[in-house]
Amino acid sequence: MLLRPEASIDVLNERAAALGWKLAGDESRAHGRPARRFWRPTPDSEVGWCEDHSLGVAHVYVTNAPALEAELAALLPRLERAELLAAARSADLLTALGALRALGVADFDTLSPEVRALLVRFMDHKDRMARRAALHLCWVGAWKDLLPEIERRRDDDPDLGAAWGRLADVLRGDA
Repeated sequence: MLLRPEASIDVLNERAAALGWKLAGDESRAHGRPARRFWRPTPDSEVGWCEDHSLGVAHVYVTNAPALEAELAALLPRLERAELLAAARSADLLTALGALRALGVADFDTLSPEVRALLVRFMDHKDRMARRAALHLCWVGAWKDLLPEIERRRDDDPDLGAAWGRLADVLRGDA
């Protein structure tokens, strides 16, 4: 679940302590790695807080514990998908890019058709900053199904073509 900026890990820390969850890991952020703290409430479940400083997005994940996921969803201020999709279509570029980053995290495993379309729109944006943000998100997501779109930008983007090309090489396994 994607979290609003005002969400605090303290809520999760307090809940974990109250329920006696075992802390399984606490990883500080690094250049290419988000900060992450995770617990094992049961031997086959995991609850984690992940804060990606490069994308400006925090999220909580829960594996194998649907009731716990529902409880945490009620405790933490969340960003709703419909709200993010609307924001990603905003005329305000910073608002749209922030929403796109969050949607990229939400669709990390598989891009939905609507997020894919938004991402491609920003890959073609007239503003270099928007194209660079799309490029960064493509590096983070490493979506191989976007490879044809990424390769096209190698030749079509006069400012970032070389960077698109490096990404294409990595995704193809040539780098």
